[in-house]
Amino acid sequence: MSYSDTTPTGDSFQLLNRCSPKAREAASRYRENQKPEEVKTIVSEVISHYVAEEQLPTMKRRSTQVRLREDLGLDSLSLIEICMTLEEAFGITLTESELRGLHTIGDVNRFTTRRLSS
Repeated sequence: MSYSDTTPTGDSFQLLNRCSPKAREAASRYRENQKPEEVKTIVSEVISHYVAEEQLPTMKRRSTQVRLREDLGLDSLSLIEICMTLEEAFGITLTESELRGLHTIGDVNRFTTRRLSS
C-alpha cells in the first residue's frame, strides 16, 4: 500500500509545495540529474516542515540519530504526511511496514537512498 495515489510528472509537486523553497529546488534538481547528495537535503527540509518551531534546534543538529517521534515530537499523521511528500518528491512508494521501521532521520535517509538505488 502506498500513501500517495499518484506520482507527479515534471515539476508538479503538490505536497512538496508546502515545504521550503530549498526542498522544492533540491527535488527539481534531483529529478533532473539524480544526484544522491540532494536526497539528504530533501529529507531534512521535508521533515523540518512538520517539526514544531521549538524542536527546530534539535533538527538543526543534523544528527542522523535524531528520533522522529521522541526528539522531534512528530505524531503518526505527520509521519504519514512526510512519507507522502517523499513519495511525491522521489517517485517512490513506502509501505506501512516500512514506515514503522523509520525511527530516526538517518533511517529515513538510508531508506530513501536504498529505495532510489534499487
